[in-house]
Formats: sequence, C-alpha cells, structure tokens
Amino acid sequence: MRIRIPFLHAFAVALACGAMHVPAPAQIEPAESQRTFCWVGRPAESCRTFLVAELSGYVAVASTRYTRRGFDGRTTRSMHLTGHGGWEVGAMRNITPDDAVGATLMAGADANGERVAVKARYRRWVGDNGAMDAGAGLMFARRAESHADPAQPGNLQVPVAGLTGDLALGLTDWAGVSVRGDLLFDRDGNPASGVYAGLKLGTRPGIVATLVPLVAAAVIGVAVVGGGDF
Repeated sequence: MRIRIPFLHAFAVALACGAMHVPAPAQIEPAESQRTFCWVGRPAESCRTFLVAELSGYVAVASTRYTRRGFDGRTTRSMHLTGHGGWEVGAMRNITPDDAVGATLMAGADANGERVAVKARYRRWVGDNGAMDAGAGLMFARRAESHADPAQPGNLQVPVAGLTGDLALGLTDWAGVSVRGDLLFDRDGNPASGVYAGLKLGTRPGIVATLVPLVAAAVIGVAVVGGGDF
C-alpha cells in the first residue's frame, strides 16, 4: 500500500529547482594581480598573505588602584597599570574579499616593566587602505603595588598575567586610533585591570621603526668587532 502525501512531489521539484539557483558563498578567486605575500596589507584582490608591523603608544584612561606612600610621607591612590608603548609584528591571511585573520607577537614596556603578548587578529577592510582591526590574546606584564610594609615608601613591580584586547580604526599603511583593555592577575589571583586610548603607526612607519634600530645595532656591532672609531 502506497502512502500519498498531497503536494509532496510538487514541493520536492520546487526545492530542487531553487537549489540550482542559490548563489554560492563568496570566495576569493585567484587573480593575475594577486600576490602570495605583501609587505604592506591589502585586500584579497591584491594579496593572499601580508605582514603586520605596528608601533603603538597608549595612555591610561582608567585602572584599578592601590595606596602608595611617597618618600615625603604622603599617601596617594595610584594606578596599578599605566600608559605604555611597544611593537606588534605578525602575519595575516585574507579569507574573504573583506576579511582577514592572523596572529601577532606584541612586545613593549611601561613604567612597571615589560609587556609581552601573543594575540589573534581579525581585520575588516574598509576600501584598499583602511581597516577596522580587532585583537585579543594572552599577556605577561607587571603592575605597580604597595610594599607589604605600609610605612615603606615607593612601590613594587609585581608579575601578572591574563588577557589583553584592542580595537583600532585607520589607514593600515600609516596610522590609526585605538582603544585597549587588560585584565591581569598576580600569582595569588588578585586582579588588576586597565583601559587605554592610543595611536597605532601602521606598517610603513612600523617597518622603519623596527629595522632602523636593528641596522644601527648591526653597524655598531661590526664597527666594534672591527675596532672602528666613532
């Protein structure tokens, strides 16, 4: 005995016809002008993979605080985390005409000491030279903290580790504005957080700022080894 379901055949035919006309997801079609690797970031029509090299500087907008005793005996409420600067270097890959993903290594310092992070990066292209960038990852840094003896002046630099993230908007080759946030913990689990606003220099000045000190150090090293005088 055959069971007949009204309109089932017509529905199946319509579904099959519709599937034949559904557009495929957007894909990156290789083009003659597309390069495998670029030293400056460009969308997928120009580059498959590209370098990220940035120089950044941030000022602290807000941070958790601690009580610090000055050498004059006065106490103040000071920030755990302060403004900082650093480099960020890595690579990204265009995965659609408008989107790229990648990873970077960040290294810098503030008044408390070093800041080192490994970050995942996402980029949304805005035209050929502009973009919105988002990054997040794991960071090791140091925060300021009062001495165990409250009568002792000055502060300690305590190792902390945790999360960092930032958003930036601008011209990828040259400069952009950025906001960043950190949530870090010491070995006892005590938190410190900070929010910052800053400026990122893009790939072109970032490459110059990275290579010039290396070249200068190499020249000085050769001169010293060779007994040269300055």
